Amino acid sequence: MVRNEIKKFFANTKKTLTILLLFLLSTTFLCISMMQTEMDLSTYRLTHEQIKEGTIDLNMIQEEIDKYEYYLNPNHIEELSNKYGIDWILEQNEKLESGISYDTIQYQLSTLKQLQKEVSTVLTYDDFKKQIEDQYKDYEQLPSFLKSETAGQRARKTYEAYENLTIAKSLTVQPSLGLESLLKSPIIILSTFLFLLYLLMNCIFVEREEHQLTYAASTINGKRKLYFSKYTALSFLTILFYVLQFVFAFLFSNIYFGHIDLSVPVQSLSFAQGCPYSINVFTFLVLYLVMVIISLCACSALAFVLCAHLKLMPLA
Repeated sequence: MVRNEIKKFFANTKKTLTILLLFLLSTTFLCISMMQTEMDLSTYRLTHEQIKEGTIDLNMIQEEIDKYEYYLNPNHIEELSNKYGIDWILEQNEKLESGISYDTIQYQLSTLKQLQKEVSTVLTYDDFKKQIEDQYKDYEQLPSFLKSETAGQRARKTYEAYENLTIAKSLTVQPSLGLESLLKSPIIILSTFLFLLYLLMNCIFVEREEHQLTYAASTINGKRKLYFSKYTALSFLTILFYVLQFVFAFLFSNIYFGHIDLSVPVQSLSFAQGCPYSINVFTFLVLYLVMVIISLCACSALAFVLCAHLKLMPLA
């Protein structure tokens, strides 16, 4: 019965074209939203290539940041001249006189700070773990009247999680901007719920209006089996819609922002440094998708039950 319910959506040419159009539009808007970043992505990709080749390091990125911040506010001459020399100041003044747009400076600064964040994530990971340890030791030294049992248990669990954490593979700098944009984008969730609404309109409201539900419910399979088959088909198609969008957008981010090595520890990603588990990026993505799938199944069940019991006029 589940297969028959799925076939219903693709046996109708109009429904099939609507589903394909919704998928193409949502995926296109998702990719466009990921591209809408106030950064110079050519500099971002080139710098990551130089990082992999070992021709640029964190100090060089910091110097570039200081340069563009000097363009914005050339008042810290003494501090920067002590750091880089008077010739460096004169060189930057010449570039300022030649004319640099404000937007260019802002885009470059945003790009360089993102790169600095990604490089620092790897270089400062041991310091991050040491900070967790120091915080726990500082808490243990507090007077007993300042401690609480709940906070103590939480601090101990956090400390033990990082103390026992052993990362099998070395951290490496990864261009995590694209994946971070994908995970933060609301478009993929909104389009999936829009798709779910479209499925509900067709498998509940339209069939109820055409009296197909009443007839099918009177058959040997009965109402319970019929609704279970519809829910299973609904959940499967909704999950498939989300996963296909996610995979397509992830492949796009790898092309547009730079390739992410799925075998490296997830702590290599700038937004996942605090992960207390020894897993790689691939496992992280699988677990993320599993959590989303469970959530979609729950939302589909709730929406299906509500729509199945509604006595309102159909929306289509």
